[in-house]
Amino acid sequence: MALECPVMRSPLSLYLTNNHSPSDEEVIKAQELKQIPSAKLAKVEDLILQTQHTLDALYEERNALKSSIARCNTILSPIRRVPQDVWREIFFHCLATHRNPIMSYAEAPLLLTHICNLWRSIALSTPEIWSRIYIPIFYTIRDPIFDLPPTHVDNPGIFGLTDKMQQRCDLIREWLGRAGAVPLSVALSTQSGELPTELHHQLFDIVFHSSPRFRNLDLTLITMGEAHHRAMDLSVDKFLNLEELRIYSIRNDSVRWYECGIFSAPRLRKLSIGYLPGAGPSAILFPIPSTWSQLSSLSIRSFMPSQWACQLLLHCPLLVQCTLKVKGAMTDNTISDSNDSQKIHMVNLMDLATVEEGNSAASIYRVLHAPILRNLECIETRSSHLLQALPSALKLLPRLEGLFKLTLSSRVLTMDEAFDCFRFVPSVVHLCIGHKTDKSPTIPLSPKNHNLQVLLSTYPSEESPNQDLLILPRLEILEIYGVSISDKDLLDFIIMRLDPKQQCISRLKHLMGTFTRVKQMDISRQVEYHARKMGVEFKLDLSWVVKDLEAGLSPSHCLANDYPWRF
Repeated sequence: MALECPVMRSPLSLYLTNNHSPSDEEVIKAQELKQIPSAKLAKVEDLILQTQHTLDALYEERNALKSSIARCNTILSPIRRVPQDVWREIFFHCLATHRNPIMSYAEAPLLLTHICNLWRSIALSTPEIWSRIYIPIFYTIRDPIFDLPPTHVDNPGIFGLTDKMQQRCDLIREWLGRAGAVPLSVALSTQSGELPTELHHQLFDIVFHSSPRFRNLDLTLITMGEAHHRAMDLSVDKFLNLEELRIYSIRNDSVRWYECGIFSAPRLRKLSIGYLPGAGPSAILFPIPSTWSQLSSLSIRSFMPSQWACQLLLHCPLLVQCTLKVKGAMTDNTISDSNDSQKIHMVNLMDLATVEEGNSAASIYRVLHAPILRNLECIETRSSHLLQALPSALKLLPRLEGLFKLTLSSRVLTMDEAFDCFRFVPSVVHLCIGHKTDKSPTIPLSPKNHNLQVLLSTYPSEESPNQDLLILPRLEILEIYGVSISDKDLLDFIIMRLDPKQQCISRLKHLMGTFTRVKQMDISRQVEYHARKMGVEFKLDLSWVVKDLEAGLSPSHCLANDYPWRF
């Protein structure tokens, strides 16, 4: 509400529009007019102050009521009523899935013990989240000249190293103890080649004391022989619950390693061996433990003669997954050739991967019968004098009716060979040519070196000679690594497989590739345009080697930055 100003109703209001000086009488009159609003202003300010005090009291009361309600809501929070079984399930899914949990408070399960008392109590009383552990075997720091222990090294920063090692041992003991009677998954890893200390022996005692509860065991023991021998010296009675075993390598000093109890565990179902000891026939021809006949997964990454691989497969008829490295046949007739004609029936085999020298796996594929094989990986390295030999996969592919994924080497197939391989497996949905880890440039082995154009080829139908069938009609996912093809040809191929002219032909949905050449053109926008035009979703993941074409023009080319100019 606006109040009328007394000055505006008096002749003095004229002075508000100019800079004239008022007379003495007018000054007295203005002072009298000022007294009235001044008195009212004092009353209004007193009222405002009183009202402010009242408002502050109301604000304080409101905040107190809100705080009280918040405390009640905290008590009534639904999360407080979550059963502990649900918390345990949540905690279990907080663990890493691609590896065993590490001993760090930055991730579960140790992280869960530092949130609140309730979580700590639940975590410590949940054995399942403590049943898996990754243990890096620590190594001591020694003086490089005098080979002195850490307490004698002139570095205050490592004086407490021994104490930290002891704390690590204590933590492992507590960790395994919290698992109770739950089966364990333990991963041991070390790259230290030094002699073990008392703390190392203490660590091994703690770990292998729980060996009867081992379900999964991963031994990545590259150099430290003591840890390897401790595992190999245990009897089979110490591994009654062992189901999965992965060993990076078996040491050369492990004589008759196949007789160790760890390889004869009665419940062993999955076995992976990186490298077998020694070299020559004696390293390969070992008595196969009888318990291996129950294996569902086997991986051996040491090269073995093809005849021996056949014997191994005959002894493991229940395999679901298998990875082998095969080389040429034995020359000393140690293995009977009778296995070459003996059929290998793998009725459960779904995943098979072979790495072969030349086409040495052909003798395996020729006698292998795997009616439900879904994934086949054939990595073949052929020398120039073996180029006339047909790919070994041709011995097996005609008998595979339900193959889903096929992986072939990219640098050994000619166009004709690739055509023959793909023609026999029209059920393939996922095709991989080459390997992700292969960074070497493509070496053309033939004028007809394989490229993607073969996937646009057709062949006459056996049922209807006048009808042409497209190679791999169900192809939806394609991976290419090291394939010799230009970006323009790749674009043409994608467009053709995005819009197949024939019915019952699947559209390409995903293409992944890595090229060891420079990028020639950006095809992503054109591919996106055609996919949108067809109303389909298509995913394109391509990468090229980044090369600085002007690096050779630099005035400091090939000059080391740290060259010692001063002598």
